[in-house]
Amino acid sequence: MITNTSGRYTDATDIATPEKEEEKSSGQQVANHLAVMGQLAAGVAHEINTPAQYVSDNIHFLQDAFDSLLTVMDRYQALYQAVKSGTVKRQTLTDLETTIEEDDIDYVLEQVPEAIQQSLEGMTRIIQIVEAMRDFSHPGLMEKKVVDINKAIRDTVTVTRNLWKYTSDLETSLDRALPRIMCQPGEINQVLLNLISNASDAVAEAIDSTPGVEKGHIKISTKRVDNWVDIQISDTGAGIPEAVRDRIFDPFFTTKPVGKGTGQGLAISASVIASHGGTLTCDTSPGEGTTFHIRLPIEENSDYEV
Repeated sequence: MITNTSGRYTDATDIATPEKEEEKSSGQQVANHLAVMGQLAAGVAHEINTPAQYVSDNIHFLQDAFDSLLTVMDRYQALYQAVKSGTVKRQTLTDLETTIEEDDIDYVLEQVPEAIQQSLEGMTRIIQIVEAMRDFSHPGLMEKKVVDINKAIRDTVTVTRNLWKYTSDLETSLDRALPRIMCQPGEINQVLLNLISNASDAVAEAIDSTPGVEKGHIKISTKRVDNWVDIQISDTGAGIPEAVRDRIFDPFFTTKPVGKGTGQGLAISASVIASHGGTLTCDTSPGEGTTFHIRLPIEENSDYEV
């Protein structure tokens, strides 16, 4: 468990201000958002392909099962007509028994309900991914609207799953009574993406340097603190070196190897949160991990309660 009491405390509030945010052009915001969507596209396609393939396999099985059941029904129909006319022959019963055995009808009847259930689950997963991506890619970047932060987190976790699932177990602890707030959803989604992506990278680096460790942990939690919505994103990475903690929110600064990071993620995130009147802070413990804290203001006397 990562604690918030150890390590050095870094505050981005004095680095990125609303005035600085106002200087950003809408074209740059759109470019940033398109870059985010491009980063996610391949992973989302892979996430959709897995349940889609599962559904496809089950549908092919159901098609074959239906053909087998039709053949058996033909045999039962022949038997019914023979009984009805009083001319039942041994061959009619033999044909029915042979068809039931050759088509393994007992197995078909056992597997069909499971195949249907699995197909429904696969389609539910696909719908969840598509809906999350739709909400995540909403074009209204500049327009503030009432946002359910918990849903924004769930959507971002869904569309980023391919980034963290191989290295991390991700846990969420979301306050169900958390009030909705006014914000720019596209920008907040981008901040969440940046921090989850950073957490995943930090965990991956820690795993690479720790023999025998296969997976790390990421935890995302929300709660209300006075008139603030508080979001915490924690990871079990190696932590941020003390020598560079004061620079992590600087534009173009990165500790990642060349080609692995642009140094823009945290700088953009700090600027976005500041433009919303909030704060983005970080505390870290060497060898234990890092926790980023986002605080966004709740408007007084708002009607946005869940």
